[in-house]
Amino acid sequence: MKLFIALLFVCLAAVNAQQEPREQLQVGIYYNSLCSDTARFITDQLLPAYELLSDFIDLVFIPFGKAYSVNNGEFFICQFGPAECYGNMLQLFNMKLFIALVFVCFAAVNAQEEPRNQLHVGVYYNSLCSDTSRFIHDQLVPAYEHLRDYIDLHFIPFGKSFHVDHGDYFLCQFGPDECYGNFLQLCGLNQICRNEQAQVDFVACEMQLPFNRNVTRPQCSEASGIDWDEVTHCIEHGFAHQLKLDAGRQTHRIARPYPNFVPTIVYNGTFDQQLQNRSLREFGRVVCELIDEAAPICPDIPSQSV
Repeated sequence: MKLFIALLFVCLAAVNAQQEPREQLQVGIYYNSLCSDTARFITDQLLPAYELLSDFIDLVFIPFGKAYSVNNGEFFICQFGPAECYGNMLQLFNMKLFIALVFVCFAAVNAQEEPRNQLHVGVYYNSLCSDTSRFIHDQLVPAYEHLRDYIDLHFIPFGKSFHVDHGDYFLCQFGPDECYGNFLQLCGLNQICRNEQAQVDFVACEMQLPFNRNVTRPQCSEASGIDWDEVTHCIEHGFAHQLKLDAGRQTHRIARPYPNFVPTIVYNGTFDQQLQNRSLREFGRVVCELIDEAAPICPDIPSQSV
């Protein structure tokens, strides 16, 4: 990080040595839409530096990577297949909106000057799962009220879905309604990625409502500070597809080909069957044990293990 900023300052010094008007240093980022190294670079290097140096650089994103064209440019072949090609095109044609919708979450990670040592909790679920609805309302919401300062909570609405044709389409456990519900929640959650309480409220609300993808249902979004028009735009213009591909990658890191049970609760990125079983009936007690009883409420949360 320090080296990246130092290099930019050296280049900027050369630019500023010129006579007025001052020219900006042009910085090109050549990448592809599915590159994890790019995500790390943007998160760890670019965004922190850009906050300090945005007035001095002309930043250009070029989402192409190692792709190449065939048939005189009629078709493209991409390093990570059609899903990458699709993502590259989305970013090329909607660059400003894409950055606003997706990279804002990377910025949120770096916005904390002194991040707390919190317990990472991942909730892997789908939008139509009754077991997830019970877990969220009976376990997560009551515990979160007292433990929010001690956990870093992430919702991953993917469940037992899988993609076909190299990521062009998704098949979901409960059919098209679930797929649409997953898209809806992914788009909504992405808007409020800086506000964990709003995410809890949004998911809890969505999981309580009867679902019909043919009925407009903006109430949970609007109650959580989410722009419903942006949600529908996200779904209709393909951004939801990219978000779900990422949710699938996250899910496959903890379970392949998919979780045995939904919801699956994962702590600090590692699945543990015993903790999973206990979390469904005593989530608060499990969290307290994993944070060494650090929260004031912990002594008052009894064990329900049998």
